Amino acid sequence: MPTASVTNPTRHNWSLVNSPASFAQNGLHAGRWTVIGLAISFFSMPLVLGLFSSTHIPWTARNVVLRELSIWAFAALLMFVVRRKERLGWESVGLQHPSTANTVLWVLITMVGAALSIAIAFALIRLLNLPIGSSDSAKYELLPTWVLAMTIVRSRRNNGTTGVMVLSPLITTFR
Repeated sequence: MPTASVTNPTRHNWSLVNSPASFAQNGLHAGRWTVIGLAISFFSMPLVLGLFSSTHIPWTARNVVLRELSIWAFAALLMFVVRRKERLGWESVGLQHPSTANTVLWVLITMVGAALSIAIAFALIRLLNLPIGSSDSAKYELLPTWVLAMTIVRSRRNNGTTGVMVLSPLITTFR
């Protein structure tokens, strides 16, 4: 926060703000643990999923569970970095308790946006005569139901590609 001048409270003394001591004092620097947390957040899930798909690991229940547990382990590591190393609260990663009215409003906006996106996607698929479905969807039939449930729960919690969403299943578990 800029410091105000004594004679003019609206005039800011920017030389004090730009000093390294001021950045450290106000927490405006990106520390080592912040960079480590961001790296885990942005790269852990794509790395795990990419390694499992690029190395052509056989599609068995054991390997899928290993993949899912690896993703959860990175989420736990990210939680450790945020809480213990950076000493920040959950609101620092976007996990706060908004009011019910705000939540309802954003749920409605999201539902309208999702419905509109799905309608546009199906219209484009139909217009361009694109194939529907995946050629490797049959491989899911080889997995036990509990492994599919584990994968679906993780993927539903991690809708986005951001690491913040990786935290949400563990945070809601330990609240």
